[in-house]
Amino acid sequence: MLNYVSVKNFALLEDILLEFSGGLNALTGETGAGKTIVVDALGLVLGDKASAQQVRKGAVRLTVVAGFGDLSPRVKRLLRDLNLADDTASGDATPDGELLLRREVDSGGRSRCFVNDNPVNLSTVARLGELLVYVHGQHEHQLLLKPAEQMDLLDTLGHLESQRDAVLNAYTAWRDLVSQQQALSLSDQERAQRIDLYRFQKQELSDAKLKNEA
Repeated sequence: MLNYVSVKNFALLEDILLEFSGGLNALTGETGAGKTIVVDALGLVLGDKASAQQVRKGAVRLTVVAGFGDLSPRVKRLLRDLNLADDTASGDATPDGELLLRREVDSGGRSRCFVNDNPVNLSTVARLGELLVYVHGQHEHQLLLKPAEQMDLLDTLGHLESQRDAVLNAYTAWRDLVSQQQALSLSDQERAQRIDLYRFQKQELSDAKLKNEA
C-alpha cells in the first residue's frame, strides 16, 4: 500500500507531503490545481523517464520519495531476488516492512534511484514500480495486459508458487538434457561425415597409384 509521497522541487511544486490511509483516497481539485503533477511525480519515482525540465526553476535538484507498507508476496519475492531484502525471513525491504523508493534529478538532467537508500539502476525501480502501483489509463503500467503477469497472478492467488518453481526446475533440467543429446547427436554426425571423407580421400590416393621416383 502507498503510505505517502514526498515531492520537492518538481515542476511547480516546491515541497509537499501527501499521506494516505487505508481504503479509498481521493485527490480532487479544479483544473490546474496540480493533480496531474502529483501523478507525474509518482510516475517518476516508479521509473518513468526523467528530464531536466522537470526540475523546478531555480532549484538544484528535485526529489520524490514514495513510502510503501503491507508489501505483497510478489514484491517481497522480487526484493529477495534483487538482494534488496534486509529481513531475509520475511523478504521485507526493512525489518519493519517499510519500502522506500527515492528518485533524484539534478538541473543537468542526471538521475539517481534508491531503494531504502541503496543506489540501484532505473530498470530495478521500474520492475518494483510495476508491482507497487497501477496507473489506470496508462497502458504501459497495466500489467494485466501481459500474459506472463496474468499467469503469475493466478499462481499467487492459488498459492502455487512452490509447484510452479518445481515445474520450472524440472523443465530446465529436461531442456538441458535435450541440449546435451543434440550436441552428442551432432558430434556423431560430424564423426560419420569425417570418416566418409577420409575413406574417399584414401580411395583417391589408391586409385592415383602414386610412385616414389626418387
